[in-house]
Amino acid sequence: MIDIIFKKNKSKYLLFISLLLLILFIVAYISALFIFNPSEYIYWLMPNEVTVFLVGILGNLGTLILLYIILKSVFNKKFLIRMVYF
Repeated sequence: MIDIIFKKNKSKYLLFISLLLLILFIVAYISALFIFNPSEYIYWLMPNEVTVFLVGILGNLGTLILLYIILKSVFNKKFLIRMVYF
């Protein structure tokens, strides 16, 4: 059994977190647009306003969950990823 441990590299971790936060804010903005103006975003993949509204709600919920995971990993002092190969 081989253990591979990836420890937190602060500079790469900060870059990764900042890119993730940028993507999360963009998704949250687009989801908010879907929620507040669903009639403007109707097209063949989302054929009615209810579908557009539900996609906006799911986008915001996904953003909140990922933001929680990011914040939890930032404040965890013993953050590491352990991969075990047999």
